[in-house]
Amino acid sequence: MQKKSEAFPKKIYLKPALEERLAQILAVPLTVAAAPFGYGKTTAVKKVLLSLSVDMLWDTCYTGAEAAFWRCFVKSLQTAGVDTASLTWQELPRNAATRQRVIEVLQASKLKKTVVFVWNNYHLLGSEDCDKLLLALAKADLPNWHFVLLAQRPPDFTLDELVLKGECLYLQPKDFAFEDLLKKVK
Repeated sequence: MQKKSEAFPKKIYLKPALEERLAQILAVPLTVAAAPFGYGKTTAVKKVLLSLSVDMLWDTCYTGAEAAFWRCFVKSLQTAGVDTASLTWQELPRNAATRQRVIEVLQASKLKKTVVFVWNNYHLLGSEDCDKLLLALAKADLPNWHFVLLAQRPPDFTLDELVLKGECLYLQPKDFAFEDLLKKVK
């Protein structure tokens, strides 16, 4: 779990509009930041989450590594104090019933503090089952749980419904780009 006291550069400039949007991470269950390499997604999210004083559970995804994704997710839940005994019997949930079991475990945990899961390089995972799990988590009633996906391209699933319902914050390259600021300077 990432703690506020960990070293992180203090002099990082974020566009005010980006900082305001990222501060909404705690207002929605799911945040997706999709922009090419080098746009500052990871740095921006980390900076804002550190300023919000929340517990961060941070993981990096790898190509086709569903099993590792699931193991890290369960281990992170344990770190947050969740009893995961009923989840260790299975691998990544691949149907609605097992996804519902994960939701029930999170609902039963009754967290007192806000926890934000961040999955960096989510685009590499390329897993429909991981997508379905994250969509189910975003749609579930899970107070104090928030999920952030950082990717170099938009996810393979549609976010339209979640965005319209106010369940997802979706950031795109234009949100991270400094082009508009450079135009004002010239």
